[in-house]
Amino acid sequence: MQNSPLIHNIRRPNVVDAIRSTRLFGCLPRVKSLDTWTAWLVVLKAIFGLPMTADDLAIFQRHTGRVSPPLGGSKETYLIIGRRGRKSFISALGNRFADGPQRFDHYPESLCSIPQH
Repeated sequence: MQNSPLIHNIRRPNVVDAIRSTRLFGCLPRVKSLDTWTAWLVVLKAIFGLPMTADDLAIFQRHTGRVSPPLGGSKETYLIIGRRGRKSFISALGNRFADGPQRFDHYPESLCSIPQH
């Protein structure tokens, strides 16, 4: 079976893309509005070595005391987070992406429209 060249050119979304995408995790009620998720998105960008905007870098510097995020991401991360700080949800999303390559291009619809059993 020969693969279509179009499939090979599809970019694998990073964790932040997936959270923002309404076809992936962005359709979940918890992330419908990302207004209060800015700091978490910066944390994920630092962990996964994703590019940051100037605003992201300012948030990173304010909360870590570091000048720049780790190049290429982080192999281990320790965070101190209070109650109801979205730890479990972020951990689940992060682990989903840390497990290795995923193929989301084969989902014809949003992940949120797939029946859960």
